[in-house]
Amino acid sequence: MSTPAAQSSMPIDSLEQRAVEERSQLHRRATELKTQVQIVRENLDINRNARRHFGAAAAILAGVGLLFGYAFGGFFTER
Repeated sequence: MSTPAAQSSMPIDSLEQRAVEERSQLHRRATELKTQVQIVRENLDINRNARRHFGAAAAILAGVGLLFGYAFGGFFTER
């Protein structure tokens, strides 16, 4: 038979082990969250995206400017 002291220390040991596991899991999740936040920040960085897609953005803005200029010029011409 086991003594009462040994029986009462058994749950404490398992609780301590569980606390260690929970802390470890919490640390892993926090690290994953920090990594995901960093990835999102990189993807939403305006300067980085502007440099990466400068040609396409310039072409689109040039086309929009041309269309607005043509439409605005149409107001002042008679047909």
